[in-house]
Amino acid sequence: MDKLKEVVAILWGDVIPVEDVDFVGKSSGRIRTKSGWIIRYFFGIENDKQFIEIYACHRMTDDRHYRIYEDGTEERREIILPYICYPANCTAEREREIEEAYFSKNREIHARLEKLGLV
Repeated sequence: MDKLKEVVAILWGDVIPVEDVDFVGKSSGRIRTKSGWIIRYFFGIENDKQFIEIYACHRMTDDRHYRIYEDGTEERREIILPYICYPANCTAEREREIEEAYFSKNREIHARLEKLGLV
């Protein structure tokens, strides 16, 4: 527990209340920072390792999604895809296919994030 508190304090201590780490598995939160970030997080345990999972959004950049374990190990996790890219000389039919795949993938990601309480 103390190790996770230390990791949270170093990485996010200015934003996430470190005392929340005491409620591993039960604590979650949502914070809006003065700089424009909206951060949702929860604490949990997986394979006997405590972690915090964070989803952070800012309108000026891509989203961030991390799981950080008590030993400091950090996993980047899936985010809602921010934009669509089309290849040069893309046909209207191909654009529709790309858009369908894009929106389908984002719906899947959003559903998973929603189950975790991160959106």
